[in-house]
Amino acid sequence: MADQAAAGIGVLFATSEVGEVLHASTRILVMSRGRVVAELDPATTNREQILAATRSRTSS
Repeated sequence: MADQAAAGIGVLFATSEVGEVLHASTRILVMSRGRVVAELDPATTNREQILAATRSRTSS
């Protein structure tokens, strides 16, 4: 996966494991009901911020 990204190939990585998201991503998109509800930078985001984005955007 890292080799493909380094070659400029887009990689979609779907997981519910927040730790994997932080280590494997250059950009984090949180989706709810088929829509992007948050875009986060893994360099400046922590686990709690990702979880908050999933909770605050899915309850409506």
